[in-house]
Amino acid sequence: MYNPLVSIITVVFNGEKYLEQAIESVINQSYQNIEYIIIDGGSTDGTIEIIKQYEDSIDCWISESDRGLYDAMNKGIALAHGEIIGILNSDDLYFQDTVLEVVKVYQKFQNPCVIYGNMLKFNEEQGKVSWHQGNLTAQAFKTAKIVINHPTCFVQRSLYEQFGGFKPEYEVGADRELMMRFHSQGVIFINTNQTIAKFRLGGTTSYQSLVSIFKREIIQEYKLLNAYAINKTRIAIVLSNKVIQAFRKWLLYKLLGEKLTNQIIMLYVSKKFTLPSQ
Repeated sequence: MYNPLVSIITVVFNGEKYLEQAIESVINQSYQNIEYIIIDGGSTDGTIEIIKQYEDSIDCWISESDRGLYDAMNKGIALAHGEIIGILNSDDLYFQDTVLEVVKVYQKFQNPCVIYGNMLKFNEEQGKVSWHQGNLTAQAFKTAKIVINHPTCFVQRSLYEQFGGFKPEYEVGADRELMMRFHSQGVIFINTNQTIAKFRLGGTTSYQSLVSIFKREIIQEYKLLNAYAINKTRIAIVLSNKVIQAFRKWLLYKLLGEKLTNQIIMLYVSKKFTLPSQ
């Protein structure tokens, strides 16, 4: 069988706590034809030392300032030579056969496409917390209900070359904008129907002002949905739900503090998105 080169990109900034685990999950893949690229944003902790420990297993790495997460991802994409490109954040993990399972799907199709799957959410204290099923179906795009499990998305490099990469101006939704752009151009999305990545809870976030939340999430969401001609009624429903969610989250952080609020959010997530029976 044809075994395409797969480029894996890890973006990191001051990620010494979990970076080594992410690196290990890439270099210990059962699929061997992998190019590994790390883009560091100018870390000041022990991140660079960890990268240097694994230099023999890393094909390319750079450390320089950037304009944020999505700008760093674009740098990695520009350096990638693989026919397929996957992006793994520095605190997330692949399963040992993740890339192999993606390649198996690609071998059957071998046309420009996005391959994606399901994702396990976890934290150090509780282990497995919840399970998220990816949804990049035509109906999901039509109703603005797409579910992007970012670490599970593998994109043929030619699609980035033809339609462009991430738009950093979408601070919290550039991945959604990219997938909607691909969909508007007729790109095919293939679901592996497998759980192929692990997402670590608690790696981001904290308190934001209401003004910041509205600018970064509500206003950007409106611009995104409007740009891709989503039904106006649907836009109103989506934005109403986001306003309620944003205000509720802001109020919890304000009243209870970050630590307790994060625990409540994780408990809610574990109840709403239950793990599939094995």
